[in-house]
Amino acid sequence: MARPPKGVKLVDKLAGSEQAKEKLRIILMTIAGEMTAVEARERLGVSESRFHQIREEFLQKSLPLLEPAKVGRKPKDREEDEEVERLRAEVEELRIELENEKIRTEVAGIIPETPQKKSSRKKRKRKRKRKGIPPPTPRRLGPEEKA
Repeated sequence: MARPPKGVKLVDKLAGSEQAKEKLRIILMTIAGEMTAVEARERLGVSESRFHQIREEFLQKSLPLLEPAKVGRKPKDREEDEEVERLRAEVEELRIELENEKIRTEVAGIIPETPQKKSSRKKRKRKRKRKGIPPPTPRRLGPEEKA
């Protein structure tokens, strides 16, 4: 045995103001043939043409909700997926670079730095001689610089 239809009583469970619910009940009752347009406009306190306009607007805005929709989840944006993947790869590269820098810093703290030896005057002379560069001429001080 089937349940009896609830009709406009279903509106009571909806979220919204009482004024909006009452308008919806009246529109549904006129569609179901339980109320005439004249009775509906009197209950709403509007002209008959305004009532027809309200009912038409309601039906027009309801129609897109009943259009068939694709089943399942919406496909993910391909560009967004590629960007996320690129950023993950960049993060991984930076993580490896940071780890390597930590190791370099740690090693630098363990191994003492070896100072560079200064070349002696004799070595510089020998190099010049081998390359055929004449020795530098000594700079002579002028009379005002001597004092």
